Amino acid sequence: MDLAVDVAGYFPLWTPFAGVTPGRVFEPRSGFATVDGDQNAQGRRTAEQLTRVQVAGRNDVTDDALAVVINVTAIRPSLGGYVTVFPCDVDQPNASTLNYAAGQVVANGATIKLGAKGDICVYNHRAMDLAIDVTGCSGVIDLMVALQGLGPE
Repeated sequence: MDLAVDVAGYFPLWTPFAGVTPGRVFEPRSGFATVDGDQNAQGRRTAEQLTRVQVAGRNDVTDDALAVVINVTAIRPSLGGYVTVFPCDVDQPNASTLNYAAGQVVANGATIKLGAKGDICVYNHRAMDLAIDVTGCSGVIDLMVALQGLGPE
């Protein structure tokens, strides 16, 4: 068996994590809805399409969030392929967030750093419907506050 492992992120001691009620922030299909009506009914993604998804400021994700925990779902892709999710202000990495076969509905969770504008970019290799849900976020707190109480007593 071959196995590939990509590190998607981590939460350092001084970085708080806040779970949020899962909510859809990108929905291509008509008849389904995002949490706030934004980026809704966007239409099926074409092959090799790059989609910008605004996450900060939506579904209880704070405007100053640094990273989000998402669930990305490939819905009925035309052929086998992959999805890559990454901050919009960096080059697309050579790693996949989700892999799929033709016609499947496949989901995967990932922790993704947000771009400077609070967004993520989603590259889909093949034509598909693509849904993005957010389930948590992370920001930075004052290091001195985080270390309080850790000294000798």
